[in-house]
Formats: sequence, C-alpha cells, structure tokens
Amino acid sequence: MSREAIVENEAKSPASVLPVCNKCKHHIEGVKCAAFEVIPDKILFGEDNHSTVLPEQSNLLVFEPK
Repeated sequence: MSREAIVENEAKSPASVLPVCNKCKHHIEGVKCAAFEVIPDKILFGEDNHSTVLPEQSNLLVFEPK
C-alpha cells in the first residue's frame, strides 16, 4: 500500500497503520502519534520499530506498549 493510500484511508481504516503503531501508547489514530505529526514511512512500512529516537523527531518519545 502506498503512503498516499494510507493517509487517504486513515479515517476509514486505522488498521492500515502497521501493528507496531496500533500497539504503541503514543499512537493517536491513523498516521498520527505523539512522537510525529505524521508517522514516517520507515515506521509505517516496518523498516524501523521506533525503539530509538529518530533525527526528525522534536521529542524523545519512542515505541512503548499500551
């Protein structure tokens, strides 16, 4: 699924975000979370499990289970 499809469908299908986000206590909905205004592709597509702070973040939040 493309990033555009995820963003377009986020209100209709929160499950379009990978399970890592759905299991994180910082996840808000769709492609939004407390760590990022828009969750980066590398997290959405499973290339990074967000266990460390990423350079593009403006805070120190990382994945934490709900």
